[in-house]
Amino acid sequence: ILLDENDIFAQHTTEHGKPPAEVSVVGTSHNHKLFMYGIDADGAERYDVVIKDLESGKPVEHKLEKIGHMMAAWSPCSRYIFFTQSDERMRQNAMCVYNVETQETKTIATEENTLYRMGFEVSNCDDILLITSRGHGEFSYSFVYIGEGREWDSDWTPTSLWEMQKGVKASIAFQVSTVEYLANKKKNK
Repeated sequence: ILLDENDIFAQHTTEHGKPPAEVSVVGTSHNHKLFMYGIDADGAERYDVVIKDLESGKPVEHKLEKIGHMMAAWSPCSRYIFFTQSDERMRQNAMCVYNVETQETKTIATEENTLYRMGFEVSNCDDILLITSRGHGEFSYSFVYIGEGREWDSDWTPTSLWEMQKGVKASIAFQVSTVEYLANKKKNK
């Protein structure tokens, strides 16, 4: 058992005098060595991150701050964690990457428009991070190659794909497959 919510609720109740509002699971790293989940202590949807070493069963020390809405994912190489950061109003306004080894965080994209929020999805082939910024029926898409050979000191600047104007709808599955196509085309040049 990787995570027993009953144990987490019992431990949190013992330590803090009340159970947590929610436990949110991100999952196992791609190399199957680490497991990540978040604990929302008070219902504010700002999660304390727990990274667990699956071999020892002990928590891994890290410097991740509370993550709003616990929107996070592992990179294919298991060295990075992608997550959105929220402002004081809980609007997801920044796309970040955290280096598990060096405990550094980089902000790779921000959204200044207070009516928009950011999101992301890792492609089916685990090579592309699709970053979305949307609000009031308008979307913008950009991507970052996150596949094999991705190094921390390389450029993490997203490549803009396109913007969709109000009233135009598209499925994320289509967007991800299009990004994969574009990335493969770029890689094979």
